[in-house]
Amino acid sequence: MIEESLYIIPNENILETDIFYRKLKSGEKHLPYIQEFCDENNLDYHFTISDSNIAPKVIASDGHLVVKTSKDFMTFSIVYLPDAITNMQKWWLDVNLSMLKDADYLGFSAYNKKDNNFIDIEDYTTALSEIKARYELNSDNKERQRGI
Repeated sequence: MIEESLYIIPNENILETDIFYRKLKSGEKHLPYIQEFCDENNLDYHFTISDSNIAPKVIASDGHLVVKTSKDFMTFSIVYLPDAITNMQKWWLDVNLSMLKDADYLGFSAYNKKDNNFIDIEDYTTALSEIKARYELNSDNKERQRGI
């Protein structure tokens, strides 16, 4: 039996909402739950079934961290990184990266705001460096750390 889940860790500087988590029922897809997140938070997106691969990237390009997991005979986890990582997103990653690291396949798709595109990262060490750099780039995090 396949077990799938979706996590969306919002950019708390944009949305004042909790972490969005859904455990998918057998045969369900991630897309309806991505749309649910958008609807609950008044994000003006209306995804169709053909948007299943682009929807998590769109949400990440808006600053939210998206994680899709799937467990069957193998475990897959795909992390869609926003351009800058917030404190809440960094906390979630710190807590959950060891669980994600145990996946048979762990992939990262990282949004690059400057080029308005995504780069795929399949090397765990490179992904950790990218997460750290994106967290340090977030000026809101820097100000909080300095107590401003």
